[in-house]
Amino acid sequence: MIASCMTKYVSRWHDPCDVIAPRVFAADSLRLGEHLCYLSQAIDIETRWMMADYRYQPLPPIPETERSPPYTRIVWLAPGSGDEPLSAQLELVNAAQAPRPYEALSYTWGSDPPSNFLWLHGCALAIRPNLEAALLSLRLPTQPRLLWVDAICINQNDVDERSRQVQFMRLVYKHAARVVVWVGVKSPGVDLAFE
Repeated sequence: MIASCMTKYVSRWHDPCDVIAPRVFAADSLRLGEHLCYLSQAIDIETRWMMADYRYQPLPPIPETERSPPYTRIVWLAPGSGDEPLSAQLELVNAAQAPRPYEALSYTWGSDPPSNFLWLHGCALAIRPNLEAALLSLRLPTQPRLLWVDAICINQNDVDERSRQVQFMRLVYKHAARVVVWVGVKSPGVDLAFE
């Protein structure tokens, strides 16, 4: 029997769902944000049970008479280490006037289908293996890391938003404190390439 956590996830930005449900864990409990969810058994990622998918807040509307500010979202990647689940929150910002420095992640999506989840405001967002590897490698152990990641910060299911955000990508990268290029997990012989 699968025990799901039916608690309201409180966030300072947005509460997109009421059901929090983790994926595969051998442990008896999982900490998501400030909530502790208890599992009666390990849960297989292929099992689609009561799990709320993340729902994006729409970006501010484009004014009819003037140029729209380059609104986007920034990921606050929660601290963690090892195989702890990836969790994060999104913050809406004007990319040209972001209130805090952020890093833009450049990486390839890869052709593999999503195989894991990022717990975004306590709800599941399916992510591809290459992005999962990058986030696991980039997250800090004790403090959040602010990132702009296209697959997370842009609602990929909204064609209008995607086309709007493509217009602002130059500004997102221009105003980032730095651009992090993810070339993949370390493999044998990679040290030679950087010598």
